[in-house]
Amino acid sequence: MVSCAKLTSPAALRQPLERLYRDFDYAARLGRDAIQYPLRYADPADREIVALLTACLAYGRVDLFGRALEGALAVMGPSPATFVREFDPTRDATVFAGFLYRFNRPRDLVAFCVAARDLLARHGTLEKCFLAGDADPRGPIGPALERFARAFLEADLHEVFSRGRRSRGYRHLFPLPSIGGPCKRLLLFLRWMVRREAPDFGLWTGVSPARLLIPVDTHVENMSRAIGLTRRRSRNWRMAEEITGRLAVLDPADPVKYDFALCHTRMAGDCLDRRDAFGTRRELAEMRAQPPSSDPAVGLLKQELESVRREGREDQERLRREVGTLTGEVTRQLEQGMQLIQAGQTSIGARLDAATKVVGDVQGSLGTLQEATRRVAEIGREIQGLEQVLKSPKVRGGLGETLLERLLDEMLPREHWMTQHAFRSGEKVDAAIKIGERIVPVDAKFPLENFRRMLGETDDAQRRQHRKAFARDVKLRVDEIAKKYILPDEGTYDFALMYVPAENVYYEIAVRPEDADEEPIAAYALSRRVVPVSPNSIFAYLQVIVLGLRGLRIEANARRIQEDLARLGGDVAKLRGPLATLGRHLGNAQKQYEDAQRELDRLEMKLDEIGRKGAETELGAAPAEPPTLPGVV
Repeated sequence: MVSCAKLTSPAALRQPLERLYRDFDYAARLGRDAIQYPLRYADPADREIVALLTACLAYGRVDLFGRALEGALAVMGPSPATFVREFDPTRDATVFAGFLYRFNRPRDLVAFCVAARDLLARHGTLEKCFLAGDADPRGPIGPALERFARAFLEADLHEVFSRGRRSRGYRHLFPLPSIGGPCKRLLLFLRWMVRREAPDFGLWTGVSPARLLIPVDTHVENMSRAIGLTRRRSRNWRMAEEITGRLAVLDPADPVKYDFALCHTRMAGDCLDRRDAFGTRRELAEMRAQPPSSDPAVGLLKQELESVRREGREDQERLRREVGTLTGEVTRQLEQGMQLIQAGQTSIGARLDAATKVVGDVQGSLGTLQEATRRVAEIGREIQGLEQVLKSPKVRGGLGETLLERLLDEMLPREHWMTQHAFRSGEKVDAAIKIGERIVPVDAKFPLENFRRMLGETDDAQRRQHRKAFARDVKLRVDEIAKKYILPDEGTYDFALMYVPAENVYYEIAVRPEDADEEPIAAYALSRRVVPVSPNSIFAYLQVIVLGLRGLRIEANARRIQEDLARLGGDVAKLRGPLATLGRHLGNAQKQYEDAQRELDRLEMKLDEIGRKGAETELGAAPAEPPTLPGVV
């Protein structure tokens, strides 16, 4: 094995990298690389679609995602391009029912096919789709790759995601350069499609290989850091630009041509960095420190150790020679650097005054920044303390009950709910909601131990085991709720609510799909008349209950109004008798009034007649003599 020392100049790597690129056995490594899948198809249209799908799924080892990819390609038939162009999600979505790989589920492949179908119908090929977003054919590749990825992310996928939100798995297929990640899979796809030399197939002629960036995975990262192509510690877009920029010094027209050989050299273990070499030396030292044994295998082992030592001495000698050569190069570069330093000292002196002023301003701001940092650290310690407290199931149950009580207090009148409602069996439910004459039991306890183990597990097989254990815990809790709290003979409804105060736990219970051979947790809970609810979804249930209470209140008010109307009808019936009597009296009075009116009219006529007769008498007779008394003259 060759131990690669760290180099300081890309120029010093020209000869070894060119020799590695020229002499590397590409054919021997194709079976261990993701490029093997698109190379199976001779038709450029098929190879283009398969290359993109393969690159999108190429996170993890080839032997891991390869099994899932093989299943997807098998159902797509002999021509994946034809399958995608004629894809109908209503008819064809079920063909991916068995697909499962880490973050991705069947609907992610359905969405991929729908988006690819529409883009191919609009542009004809994926190359034309990419070129449609390539506004600057001579500029950096990042903006064009961003538009290409967004074309898939912003496609019309209402047939797959009815609510309009793309799944996490689908978004993971198309990373965006603007976020700052390395975008290794999409850059790998571009390398396959653009480069014209083996092992790549170079179907796209409208993009120059000089614009490509190297796909940086863990192997390329470690190799590049070991041989001095980068000093960055984070694998991101800038690291890809830095490594490609140094390789462009060696070959500006095709800087990523070394990618395949560098990656597979590291994968095969043919190049060790300093950490690997240190580990090997430590293992040899431990073996030498062991007491001698009479086992015949020890002799063979000692011979092997001697062989390793001999190879190590030869490697060290070779390294000394290489270091000597590099030392001369470094010395020359240092001399040039000293000249540049001396030339820059004049301008540095002029800038120091300005820098001093800036440093003063920065120091003034550091006080505020330190205080903010201290506060953040305190908050972090408080959060850690809360996490330690919540590890206790009893404390976690109390927290769930407290959160549930606050929700109920905000949403419902106090007389319509209670806590710690006791049944005749002695069991107490965390909360009970009164609806009419019955109650809805609400349980606030939830199993978390296996859920925490599932989140902390990195191995997929172990993660599935913990998830199955978590599902069993939840189903057991569902059985307890159904048995203890759904008691119609004690005034409960025939269902209960299981309150889960953590949204991520509720997602695992009610939303996340299960393995095909297991009954989903949500379906099992509903079959037992237990409804899982979360802090977000319980609001909807409580709103329905509030509306139900309002309906009951309206019904009670309507009943009281009906009773008042009935009583008022009785009072009206009682009033009818006096009103009838009054009517008769009024009729008699009216009749007597009319009789009196007629008599009055007759009297007025008689008076008029008498008046006329008196007037006639006065006009026709002589005036009478005034009366006199006897003896008076």
